[in-house]
Amino acid sequence: MATWDAWDALLADDDPDPLEVLRLAGTYRRYLQAVERQAAVAARAAGHSWEDIGQALGVRRQAAWQRLRDRPPGRRAGPIVDLAELARAGAWPHYPSVGPP
Repeated sequence: MATWDAWDALLADDDPDPLEVLRLAGTYRRYLQAVERQAAVAARAAGHSWEDIGQALGVRRQAAWQRLRDRPPGRRAGPIVDLAELARAGAWPHYPSVGPP
């Protein structure tokens, strides 16, 4: 079942499995972290400051920098997400403007 369809099914269920809710929440969290990271890279490449990025995220520049800065290989923040895998799982239909790269 596609990710968004699974979410819609959980919302319609009177007694959803909490572990399934957690699985889907984890999938969405990883996807949104990857989108956030890519957007920060694009913002920096466009000349925006960490202050600008922090304001866009509603955090201080230091927090944005710590969470999103480039890290040496092997020292990444959070899990590495395969956006193509999420696309195949159907994570994009509801948000086509945030589709896979």
